[in-house]
Amino acid sequence: MAPAAAAAEDGASVAPASAGLDFPAPIVELDAVNGTALFLRVAGEWPRGAPLPTWAWPCVAVVPSPADCTESAFPRRPYCAARAMWGLHSPEAGFLGFELRRPTFTVGPDMPPGPSSHSVCLRPPGSPSGKNQAIVVLGRLVYYPLPKLGFDNTVPVVSVRTFLNPGWKRELRLECKNCSRVNLVAIRPVDPHVHCSELPAEVAALDRVTGMSALTSAPLKPLFARTWTRPASQEHCLPPPAGGPCSGYAEDAFDSAGLVQGDSVASWAPYTGDSATFVLQSNQRLSSSQLRSILHRRSAVCFYSDAFQPRGWLAGYVSFHTNGPDVQAFVGFLCFFGFAMPLICMLTVRLHLGKHQRCQQHLLEMRLGHQREQLQTELGDRRTPLAQRGSSQGSSAAAA
Repeated sequence: MAPAAAAAEDGASVAPASAGLDFPAPIVELDAVNGTALFLRVAGEWPRGAPLPTWAWPCVAVVPSPADCTESAFPRRPYCAARAMWGLHSPEAGFLGFELRRPTFTVGPDMPPGPSSHSVCLRPPGSPSGKNQAIVVLGRLVYYPLPKLGFDNTVPVVSVRTFLNPGWKRELRLECKNCSRVNLVAIRPVDPHVHCSELPAEVAALDRVTGMSALTSAPLKPLFARTWTRPASQEHCLPPPAGGPCSGYAEDAFDSAGLVQGDSVASWAPYTGDSATFVLQSNQRLSSSQLRSILHRRSAVCFYSDAFQPRGWLAGYVSFHTNGPDVQAFVGFLCFFGFAMPLICMLTVRLHLGKHQRCQQHLLEMRLGHQREQLQTELGDRRTPLAQRGSSQGSSAAAA
């Protein structure tokens, strides 16, 4: 049995998290319903591996009220109006994303922002025995005004500390109307070598001779069987990947930040102003590969209307650079422990050796002086009896 199918048989392994959640949904116009999708995320331990069998497909639906969360709200198994985004799913994320077309009762300019009675229902995966689990009411939809974002032509510089107190902190001010606390921005590095690289030699030579576009000429198609693209400075370049640099969830980005606003304001309440401030802040220490990918390069600022969106809007660019005082502290550390400290240690050792030699010499002089005093004392003690004996002999001779 396939690993994913085996995991699907275990109801606990694919059971969603506790219900009573809030699912953010932007307020959209009626004429935009055909091109607007609703993105939802269901927390739980969802399997990933081999394709799931049809009976193990989960399904979500949006209904007007919790009482409408019945089997009739879903198509007949194994069909589902929502599409599970397995391509963006990772077991470490702890959720599975769904995309479904917005029902007509969820659109309209008169939709009041805030919590609503519209509910999100989940039809859990079935089982091969046909014993299906009951429909689960996951939570309600919370509507917020769709923000209007302007592109920032400036390129703010973010100073990255890598030595003392590693991390960074930078405020990003974006031109945004109807922004709320459900909005967030994410930073994604842009690799300039992903889309454009050098042409093969034979293709470039043939392109110069014929003067035709190598991307549209039929005779050149066999030469393009291998992967190649043109440099950005030349005329032709392959198109960027689908979704641009802001493809993927905000949690998968290099860094993300929320709107700076009072905690007393509801998350769905729009911010009164034409601009919004987001704070990029992190205390993580980056690896050498991460530093090479972001330092002195432009990174995309991706705006997400809410965390459930799998794609963001390109709002501008930022550039990461090393922090000047942090670099000075690192250079000072190297200079002190690489040059000053060894020099101080050498001088200390030299002074200690000199002191030790002087102490030995002083000790030797003291020892010689003590021996000299002892020798003089012994000589003095021997001379005294001889003098006494000579004086006694002289007195006896005079008496005779």
